[in-house]
Amino acid sequence: MSEDLRAPLNDISELMYVADLETHELLFINEAGRKTFGVEKLDGQKCYRVLQGFDQPCSFCTNSQLIPGENYNWEYTNPITQRHYLLKDRLLEWEGRAARLEIAFDITEAEAEKQALKSMLDAEQMTMECVRALYRTQGLEQSVPMVLEWLGHFLGAGRVYVALLRDGLLYNDYEWC
Repeated sequence: MSEDLRAPLNDISELMYVADLETHELLFINEAGRKTFGVEKLDGQKCYRVLQGFDQPCSFCTNSQLIPGENYNWEYTNPITQRHYLLKDRLLEWEGRAARLEIAFDITEAEAEKQALKSMLDAEQMTMECVRALYRTQGLEQSVPMVLEWLGHFLGAGRVYVALLRDGLLYNDYEWC
């Protein structure tokens, strides 16, 4: 491939590589990819070895899902970089070989924000359910054990306690296991 075409591909800040569809041999990896994965020379290296640290082709390899003229979009957290990526794969011909082009957009921070927002919304919903249960149910003896169970499941806890301080001593008044 001519240097005139490789140069702009190397300037892209996203990770980008091209791999042979049949052999999984890396045919090209841009500068961002080379730096991220410590690649100096391709020398027939396999994409699954260099980019994932695997000894065999990835169980999630998208080669069979590629359709000419269309992108295949998916997300994945890379085990080497520990970063979460939006991946865009495309079938193409590279120097006479059928190949997969993949561009990886790092969305780690956006994914973390999304998960934090989801957790916050889930916690808010759980809080509202607990308040509703306490409001609807007659007496603490019925509602508190139910709320403790919900909280235990929500938090993934094995036990939940409500302890009250009386006369300088802590008493375990309610418990869910």
